Amino acid sequence: HIAERAPTALADGDVNRSAMGWAGRGPGLGFPVVDEEEAMRLARQCEHFVIDTPARPVPVKFAGLVRAADVRILVSEPDIMSLDTLVPAIADFRAAKAPFKVLLTNARPNMPDAEQAERLLDAQGIPRFQTTVRGYAAARKAALLGVLVRDVAAPHAQDVWEDFGAIVEEIFNG
Repeated sequence: HIAERAPTALADGDVNRSAMGWAGRGPGLGFPVVDEEEAMRLARQCEHFVIDTPARPVPVKFAGLVRAADVRILVSEPDIMSLDTLVPAIADFRAAKAPFKVLLTNARPNMPDAEQAERLLDAQGIPRFQTTVRGYAAARKAALLGVLVRDVAAPHAQDVWEDFGAIVEEIFNG
C-alpha cells in the first residue's frame, strides 16, 4: 500500500534477512527489497523507506534509527510471550522520547488474543494501531510464493491486504 503512494524501498536490516528471502522467492514485490548497504544507493530515489530492523538494535544503531525515522512501529503477535518481548523496546523508545506505535499482527481469527492484547496495551498507555492484522494462511502463502498477499489466490487474502491498507491509512492520516 505504501508503494502505491510514492516510490518505496524496503531495507532488510534483520540478520535473518526474512524480507529479502520473501522477495527473492518469487517475481518480486513491486518495490526494491535490499540490504542496508544497498539501501543507501536507493535513498535518493525513494520517498518512503521501510526499514526492517533486528528486534533490539545495538544502542548506537538504535539512536540513529530513532533520529532518522518519521514513523516507528513495534510489531508483535498478540500472545503474552510476544508482548513481553516488547517491554525493553518500549523502554528504549520512551527513554529516547521517540514516539512509536505497536502493531499487532498474525492475530488468530475468532480467538480472544488480539482483544486481550489491545486491552492490555491500552491499560498501560502504550500507543497502538487501531487495526490488527489478522493471521490467515494467505499471508504465509504470500511469503512462500514471494508475492504480496493481494496477489495470492487464497481465502482471506483480500482481508489481510485490507488490514495492511488500514495500517497505512493510520500512518498517513492518523
